[in-house]
Formats: sequence, C-alpha cells, structure tokens
Amino acid sequence: MIGPEQSNIYFWILFYVAIFGLGWDILYDQIQKYRWDRDWPAFFQLLTGIWEFIFIVCGVKFLGFLPTPIPKEELPLFWVFFHYSIVWLAVFITSQSIMRILFVRWRFRGGQWL
Repeated sequence: MIGPEQSNIYFWILFYVAIFGLGWDILYDQIQKYRWDRDWPAFFQLLTGIWEFIFIVCGVKFLGFLPTPIPKEELPLFWVFFHYSIVWLAVFITSQSIMRILFVRWRFRGGQWL
C-alpha cells in the first residue's frame, strides 16, 4: 500500500503524461496536416489515449525507465489505470463538448482563424 509520503506518485505519472504528451502533440499535429479537414476524430483520440497509457505503464511499472518515488513492484496497477482513465476522460469530454461549444471555429480547418 502507498503511504502518505509516497502519495504523490500519481502526480509523477501525470507529469510524465504531460511531458511525453507535448512531444506526441507535435507528431499528431504533423499527421493531422495530411487529413482533408485537419481535424482529429474522436476515435483517433481514443486510440492515442490507449497508446499513451500503455507507454506510461511500461515506462513506470514494467520496464521502470521512468523514475518514481516508490519501487515499481509496489505500484498498484489498478490505481494507475483508474487515475489515468479519470483524467483522460475529463480531458476528452471537455475537448469534445465544452471546447466545441465555446470555440465554434475550432471544428473547421483545424481551428485556423484565417
């Protein structure tokens, strides 16, 4: 079980998701430029979320190339999955509903203003 001094492990994982996400955003942006509407369908977002989760879990839990404050053997995989799923679902729902309502032009030509 994770003690109070090690409860920031989920913030470490969230930090890794953010850092690698910046790099993946560059790659995804380049891929989107080949699509006619320069948009990323929701199904592709689901696939990228699964891929990113697999990468982070392999890096933290199985291969251990991403350092964490606790040993990788003590990291509960269920809670990592639960935390990642809740955060990812919140971002996905926001990007597919609230952002599209507030920024209508975002849905056309990849959100370009001109």
